[in-house]
Amino acid sequence: MNELELDAETKERIVGESNRAFSFNMMVFTELEEIGKTIKEEVQDAGLGHSHAEIMEGGDINKCPYYAAKMVASGNLTYACQLAMTLLTHPPCQWALAAWVALLAGFTAWYLL
Repeated sequence: MNELELDAETKERIVGESNRAFSFNMMVFTELEEIGKTIKEEVQDAGLGHSHAEIMEGGDINKCPYYAAKMVASGNLTYACQLAMTLLTHPPCQWALAAWVALLAGFTAWYLL
C-alpha cells in the first residue's frame, strides 16, 4: 500500500475499512462457535469420513472423497464405486439422488403414456 499513489486520507479509509471487515469476520466466527456448541457430538462427527489432519498423519487416503474424485477424473475407475458410496452416505446426496430418480421416473412415465 505504501507504493500506491494515494493521499493519506484515502489510505486511512482503506485501513479503517480493513479493520471493520476483520472485526465483522471475528463476529461471524464467534457466532459460529456459539452455534457449534449447541450441535450434538454425533452430528459433528458425521463428516465425510475423515479429516485432512488424520490423512496427513497416516490415515487412509482412500476415504477422502476429493482424492477418489480426482482418481476417477484421471481415468482410474476403481475409485468410482468408492466415491459413489462415500457420497451416498450423506443425506444431501441421498436427497439429490432421490429427486433425480423421481424426475427420471416421471419423464419415463410421461413418455410411455
